[in-house]
Amino acid sequence: MTASLAPRAVARDLQLGDLPLERGDRLEGARLHYRIIGDVEAAREHGWILVFHALTGSADVETWWGPLVGPGRPVDTSRHAVLAANLLGSCYGSTSPVPWQAEHGRAFPRLTSLDLARAHRALVEH
Repeated sequence: MTASLAPRAVARDLQLGDLPLERGDRLEGARLHYRIIGDVEAAREHGWILVFHALTGSADVETWWGPLVGPGRPVDTSRHAVLAANLLGSCYGSTSPVPWQAEHGRAFPRLTSLDLARAHRALVEH
């Protein structure tokens, strides 16, 4: 049996509220699911690492970058904290089409790259 060296992660949700979208619509009740991996106190001194995943990915950075993430590794979680959020519209905990459509009774708004960036900006500011 091999011991896991994966860093501990904290998962949270950031309530964005009603997010105005680039095309003029609104995404009511928007929520970003995010994870923090690593040493938050050390990150205050050495800096944070922000990770933005592909549309089919998730905020589980240590899962898909396993050998690169952890103390003393290229993404050194003993000196930095990693902030990674699941994109709006993904199926990994952020606001997504199926449950949103059921709640609001209309089609999920079309999101642009700017909409996704605005949501992540709110997270970084938080």
